[in-house]
Amino acid sequence: MKRFKIIPVIDILNSKAVHAEKGERTKYKPLKSYLFQSSNPVEIISILSSKYNFDSFYIADLDSIMKKAPNFQILKNILKISNMQVMLDPGIVDLEDIFQFLKIKIKNLILGLETIKNFKIIIQCLQILNRNNLIVSIDMYNGQIISNAIDKSNKVFCVSGEGDIEVFINDIYKTVIGRDKRNYNFIKDNKRVVKEPKPEILKLLQEWHKGKLVLFSKGESRLKSMDELFSMLSMEIKLKRHNLVVIDNLMSLLTVSNSKDKNDAQGEFVQRCCDIAKAYNTHIIIVVQ
Repeated sequence: MKRFKIIPVIDILNSKAVHAEKGERTKYKPLKSYLFQSSNPVEIISILSSKYNFDSFYIADLDSIMKKAPNFQILKNILKISNMQVMLDPGIVDLEDIFQFLKIKIKNLILGLETIKNFKIIIQCLQILNRNNLIVSIDMYNGQIISNAIDKSNKVFCVSGEGDIEVFINDIYKTVIGRDKRNYNFIKDNKRVVKEPKPEILKLLQEWHKGKLVLFSKGESRLKSMDELFSMLSMEIKLKRHNLVVIDNLMSLLTVSNSKDKNDAQGEFVQRCCDIAKAYNTHIIIVVQ
């Protein structure tokens, strides 16, 4: 059996380690944990390194991603910790960004499909870095992955653990349409303004994915257990021959609350996804939030 390595993930916002909540960054708050009485990223990583022998960390610099204000000094201080390896997602947009972080001796860069200017950046980065030092993150890019799969005539099955199916499909539509305001109607909803595709655009979109996209919401179903979920999943893939399954998101699909039980359930969930993917020769993407 292969040995797995656990790599802690630290999100930095306003120069503090924060607790991520469903990818809604405006709701992130300073991290609180019984392991350390601090939200200082350098102190947290020092404690995890000295007490638990962690020597690799995945760091998302949200100040850099959201505000173009990288935490250079914090990153430099982290790199001073003995034998420390950092995998950094700083919201790379172009080559200039890559060189900026190489200057402070960051060896492992993460390119987020959420932020890069275009896919050429990945190729250019590979020419600069060893491919073992480059990680491509697909977080928050499910709409693009789904639309690309449909464009190539693949059948896609999307499993939503929570939320409204209409919101989910609307997000996919917005990815396909882009930001051109001429394609949208802007509807006032109390104090908010919601944009929805115009009827003629909506009709074209529905024709585009007809027979190639199936959406399923666990929240709107009667499924109560993991066994029932995987039984449904197996049947769907077997009968309809889906080429891609997107599970969004794992945490809301698990019903256990105890952290140890949740870790065990996550492991079992991922293993069963692997078994189904092999059995039916399909691809499965799991979003973890």
